[in-house]
Amino acid sequence: MTTDLKEQASKLGFKAMAARWNEYANQSWVKELLEAEAAEKNRRSLERRLRESQIHEMKPVSDFDWEWQQLIESL
Repeated sequence: MTTDLKEQASKLGFKAMAARWNEYANQSWVKELLEAEAAEKNRRSLERRLRESQIHEMKPVSDFDWEWQQLIESL
């Protein structure tokens, strides 16, 4: 468990914490901090990927105009 947290700290960029892990391993706030940082990193990553994809509001299938294109023209 503590080695998993140490790896997570390193992956999240807490290099000093990972290097001096014995000082932090038994602190009650370490697990909560790392979980909060991981959740925030995931949230920001998702927001960035959505922004970069330029996908905006999605239309539900129920609102799609199925009558719009009657025939696909062949070339």
